[in-house]
Amino acid sequence: MANIVRVKQSLKKLAKDHIEELFPKIDVKTFIGILIFGFVVHSFRITQMLNAADDIFVLMKGFGTGIESGRWALEYLGNLVNWKWQLGSFNLSVFDGLVSLVLLSLSACIILELFQLRRSKWGILFAAVFIVYPTCSATFLYMFTAAYYSLSCLLAVLAAYYIKTRKILYGLFAVVCIAVSTGLYQAYFPVTVTLCLLLLADYFMREDADLWKGIRTGLYYLLVMCLGLITYFLVLYDRLAHFGKELFSYKGLDSIGKLSAQEAVGLVGKCYDIFAHLPAEVYHSINTLPITRMCILILYVFSILGAVVLIVKKRKNLSCIMIVPLMLLLPVAVNLIEIMSKSAGVYELMVYPTVFIFFLPVLLFERVRQTDSRWGGRWPGRLSGAVLSLTLVLVVLCYSWHANWNYVALDYMNRETESYFTTLVTRIKSAEHYRDEYPVLFVGENSFADAHFSNPYSVYPELYYECNPPGLIYVFSWRNALSAYTGFQCDTPSQEQCEEIYGTEEFKAMASYPDDGSVKVIRGVVVVKIAE
Repeated sequence: MANIVRVKQSLKKLAKDHIEELFPKIDVKTFIGILIFGFVVHSFRITQMLNAADDIFVLMKGFGTGIESGRWALEYLGNLVNWKWQLGSFNLSVFDGLVSLVLLSLSACIILELFQLRRSKWGILFAAVFIVYPTCSATFLYMFTAAYYSLSCLLAVLAAYYIKTRKILYGLFAVVCIAVSTGLYQAYFPVTVTLCLLLLADYFMREDADLWKGIRTGLYYLLVMCLGLITYFLVLYDRLAHFGKELFSYKGLDSIGKLSAQEAVGLVGKCYDIFAHLPAEVYHSINTLPITRMCILILYVFSILGAVVLIVKKRKNLSCIMIVPLMLLLPVAVNLIEIMSKSAGVYELMVYPTVFIFFLPVLLFERVRQTDSRWGGRWPGRLSGAVLSLTLVLVVLCYSWHANWNYVALDYMNRETESYFTTLVTRIKSAEHYRDEYPVLFVGENSFADAHFSNPYSVYPELYYECNPPGLIYVFSWRNALSAYTGFQCDTPSQEQCEEIYGTEEFKAMASYPDDGSVKVIRGVVVVKIAE
């Protein structure tokens, strides 16, 4: 009987240990603090229904492009939501925004847990940077997909957490997390890569670090990540074949995994070039403000000095020298999306891994403090801590300001577009001989050229997120915006009617909108000549 009791207790303990490993420990106070701070910074966007081009294109009815963009998990999850709750896409700012903030706050807390920094004030400052980073706020411009992308981020972080355990079962969990995360949005795979690189560097910062054990650990990390990526591709190409579809060429999606040696060398060089020029040249809004570029330069210097101090203090253990090559690989890891997308172009939603530029100095500073408990109390330690704190606070303030600048600009853009379309509908309904049963023909609809239509903030193009188009009068979304803002819906004339109208002298004499004579009723069709 006593043996049975001991077996039950052992099984309970084993189950408890597995559950604790399966669900990372997070500091509840830190989580709540990050969540509240994120809500305060992003409240203007979350509490208002603001639309960007993609956002209004799928208003209440979609989740973006799925399998054709390589995002098979996005398609399946989006369809599951649609099938189960008949929602398709929530596209509700408060709901999607809060769900996204919860997922991203969990991601930040797990990162701190990965490196045992959940009680570190500098770690918490990094978490604040994480939740206001331009990738986060740019994603919120397209709220219909924010929750899905935030889930991709969380799974990418969880993958690194499971990889760290070096247990076969959790390694399989990591493979699944990587495959699903990449299937939701490919740009978050580099998050896992960067975290694994930093975990390996962190191992060599320890006093008891062993060179060969560290190398074996690195190979294990690499193996699991490769298996995760292979699983992603196997599912992707199986689903493409099943549905008879092909990958879009957009942003180099159809070329992922197809890279020649010469291209690889060139793109690796590009990663280093981007990294080296961040203190001087703007890169996808992560360093738009001069003060942000200055802070990045300070953190670069801080990281180099931190690595030197750490190596000197741990010089008795020669394996600490591995910190140097691992730090040299960081520019490739954080900019890995540049290699994945080749020459097709990258924008804010794809550069979240670069946030770890702000994490490395925090990690090095904390490890130096742990190496010498007295160092933090001396003037070099106090001065370093103050500089690091001030720099991170400035970065947080800059990103918070920049995010809200874009939210306000988007708000004005929405208001101006609504006014513009209201006037357009008024002009249509005021046309001579207009009748509401007539179809409407928009000519040159992709080239709105009203000289008086420009966003009030268009004089500051360097502050715009690249993914925020300068207006909702855009190639694929303007009809949706017209309908959403004014309720105006109309039939489209047949091809025969269009050809007949194009041949009339009355049409040829029409001016371009908004000039007089740009809206006319011709042979039972309302013609709006936007451009030639």
